[in-house]
Amino acid sequence: MGFGVLEKGARVTMRVAIQGKDAIARMVTSAWKGTQAIARRCGSAIGGFWSSLQLGRIFRRVGLPIWVLVGLAIASLIVDNLLKLLELAIRYFLATTPIPTPKDYLVHFIMIVVGLGLIVVMSLGFKLRRPLTQGRFISDGLTQPDGKKGLILLVSNPNSAMFSIEYHYETKRTLATVWLIPSDESQLIKFGGSSQDKAQEIQQRCEQLSMNLQKSDASNNRPTLPPLQVTLLKGVSPADAQETFSTVNKIYRQSHYSADEIAADFTGGTKPMSVGMIMACLKRDRVLEYVSYNKGQSFGPYIIDYQHSAFDLIS
Repeated sequence: MGFGVLEKGARVTMRVAIQGKDAIARMVTSAWKGTQAIARRCGSAIGGFWSSLQLGRIFRRVGLPIWVLVGLAIASLIVDNLLKLLELAIRYFLATTPIPTPKDYLVHFIMIVVGLGLIVVMSLGFKLRRPLTQGRFISDGLTQPDGKKGLILLVSNPNSAMFSIEYHYETKRTLATVWLIPSDESQLIKFGGSSQDKAQEIQQRCEQLSMNLQKSDASNNRPTLPPLQVTLLKGVSPADAQETFSTVNKIYRQSHYSADEIAADFTGGTKPMSVGMIMACLKRDRVLEYVSYNKGQSFGPYIIDYQHSAFDLIS
């Protein structure tokens, strides 16, 4: 009987231990998920705060991209410590007091190595943040992008917009979300009316495209793609590049896609709107594309891959 009691007690103890272990595992998992959520919210808040400062805009106005200032700071660090090493060498040669010790030299050598290391790390970072090409070359040297999950479109010509959408959705079968940025009526006399009606037409054509493709997939026994999620954004001023710039940046910041999973198409819109989108995509991991239009026929889309030449200082 005593043995049975002990056995029963052992089973109860084991059950309690297992339940305790499971409870601890659930607590750890819950705490980890909570920490991740807090980290994401903090990152989003910091990104929004940094964007609200508009430091990049301030530096551009005075002609100094932010990375130029970073480069100047690193150069100052290296030059300052080189001069201090020279000063120590002169003091040692002249035997002035206090005579420099090896530790005095070591500190400045370390600071110089740190400065050079920062240059190497930044250079590697720029090279690795985005591969040299994000797509495939065709016979005439133009590059078509890989299929993207998100597509940002400036709205004017519905046909060129649908050409780009069909490329990523029907041909590449990757597209899931489309953002449409139309113009508003704030500059009615100089730029004409709003392109909201054209954006609505694109939205309707996307719905029809999704239905047709799902029917085609079903009849051909292929995996069906989910319907396109089309977001029609508030119209921006056709004369204000800054407004389009801010809208595009907001999309990248709030989207759950990574930057290289989104393409920004500046085929439509007005010239100032195109400038705003291009400026928002100066970062090396953001992909710009356009659709060539000639005599009623569209070609492309093609990547505008300029970030590896003239704009290497800007990020």
